[in-house]
Amino acid sequence: MACDIVVALSMRTESGDDYLFLYTDISSVDDFVERVVEGMGGELAYVYHVEVKTDCCADGTYSRALQEKIEEVQQLEDGEYD
Repeated sequence: MACDIVVALSMRTESGDDYLFLYTDISSVDDFVERVVEGMGGELAYVYHVEVKTDCCADGTYSRALQEKIEEVQQLEDGEYD
């Protein structure tokens, strides 16, 4: 049985808004990214700085997965206005 992971997330948007989240029961990288998307909604398109810390050694994996999602959302946002 896999144990849940604790993930701390700090983000900053283009407008200077800071967000700090603590997730205490993350089961996977995909679960983490899904929860961030649910919590941030459209504001995710304006995030330019992300810092992720976990209670395991996979900080970079979680950070890269979230950054890829942010870039995807930003591309969709840009495409809406072309």
